[in-house]
Amino acid sequence: MGILKIVCLLVFSLFLSLGNASAAGWTAGPGLTPSDDFPLFKTVERRLGLSTAKIPHSDKEFSIELHVFFNEEMDKAAERYLQALNRESGHRLSGWMDWQAGAVKPYISVVLLETMTYEGGAHPLNYVKGVTLNAAGKVVMLADLKAAMPSLSVETLRDVAVRECTARHISTELAEKIAEFPKEFYIGNNGHLYFIFQQYD
Repeated sequence: MGILKIVCLLVFSLFLSLGNASAAGWTAGPGLTPSDDFPLFKTVERRLGLSTAKIPHSDKEFSIELHVFFNEEMDKAAERYLQALNRESGHRLSGWMDWQAGAVKPYISVVLLETMTYEGGAHPLNYVKGVTLNAAGKVVMLADLKAAMPSLSVETLRDVAVRECTARHISTELAEKIAEFPKEFYIGNNGHLYFIFQQYD
């Protein structure tokens, strides 16, 4: 699967919207392709109130059964996101979701970029979710990665995180405290595995 890599994905408020950033070729991390440039999926929009969720849909990459499963999973992700925003409507919350993807056979990873903005808030709150499928259309879990990569360990992740932070002149304090794998990850176009550390975790 290539060299183990990690990336801390922090989507900063420097970007006015993920939609505009994505259109300009911006990506949330290495090995990702913006939704407008990813040939295997088309973008479908779901709306609720002031919020929009852009999600990928497949009509050609998978068999009929798999693309129905994939599209249903993406629809559920959009619905969960929009309903969560709607439940918080007393706080005048709005948001937008966009997606990016990475593909290296036999894997396809979709990264969902979720943003929420409170009326009068200083900046949006962001969450990045990774969903990876194998050639059979099965969602790849952390346990699957551990089975495929016996050397994958928290210690290895911590060491790589410290090296990456040092190379980028970022404080290693948080990297040195990594005690478990983050929940979210993706596999990039370059075949590298990236763990996603959330902005406020």
